[in-house]
Amino acid sequence: MISENLLGDIFEECIPLFIALGDRTRLTILQCLFETQTTGESRIPGLNVNEITDRTSLSRPAVSHHLKILKRYRPDRCFKKRRV
Repeated sequence: MISENLLGDIFEECIPLFIALGDRTRLTILQCLFETQTTGESRIPGLNVNEITDRTSLSRPAVSHHLKILKRYRPDRCFKKRRV
């Protein structure tokens, strides 16, 4: 069982991620990133900035800005291994 203090600490560490994911534009970009594009015989996950721009009607600088925020608040920082 996780102690209340540990759970509170985990939640506190994840607040920046929750804020980053609270923006509809960034959620749309995440959806685009999880799509798969087909290139010849191989399949490459994700999209580049230009492709995201085409799909979202955002400018390239706006897409880059949102990607930078998403990169800064990576989910793996919230869910790192902990001793319980």
